[in-house]
Amino acid sequence: MEPYQTLEEKIEACISTLLRKEFPYTHTSDINGAAALGAVQVANDILARKNARRTGVRPLQLLELPAEIRNRIYEYAVKLYDTQRKDIIRMGAGKSMYFDSNPAAQPAITRVSRQLRKDTLSMFYNVNDFAVQALPINAADIRDGSSQVCRWLRCIGAEKAHMIKNFTVYWYDGAPFGTASAARINQLMVGSELATLAPVAKVKGARTPIEFSSMTALL
Repeated sequence: MEPYQTLEEKIEACISTLLRKEFPYTHTSDINGAAALGAVQVANDILARKNARRTGVRPLQLLELPAEIRNRIYEYAVKLYDTQRKDIIRMGAGKSMYFDSNPAAQPAITRVSRQLRKDTLSMFYNVNDFAVQALPINAADIRDGSSQVCRWLRCIGAEKAHMIKNFTVYWYDGAPFGTASAARINQLMVGSELATLAPVAKVKGARTPIEFSSMTALL
């Protein structure tokens, strides 16, 4: 008569047998370790499902949660909660010594499903601060960078642009080769594009403590 086996032991034996067939050259200790870990997870899942059926309770799906709770979860998923900014372009500059770079790619949650994309994409533009670092080497960098910014704004569309709360262009007044004046031209170009996409934009200028000038568009 075979000795009594717990659910975990039975599952572990099955997993171990399958792993040995699939990976015949793997060390026995590695297979046993993986089988033991997998057995615990599978057994816990089986017991949880069994208990849920008994009580008539099942785990809630994300989209079944109340809207208020979903929105809090969405905000945590799309918002950057540190000193970094969402950079859409850096003009002729490497990593800034003043603040970290974080490309403004749409977060993964916006690509999970159509419903999640609809619920989260607008929030992504609404809750984050977007920035352009204009630290160019020459005027060509300014022109190319400004074109990329404008293309990005057109790409996301007027509806999303209206949802952007903070859009800042940073440039260095002391840049060499006369780029300071070119940077101001670039500021005006980007500001004009923002004004076109969002006619109600309020644009104001200010100087930061680290001798950067900034233009923030509050839409």
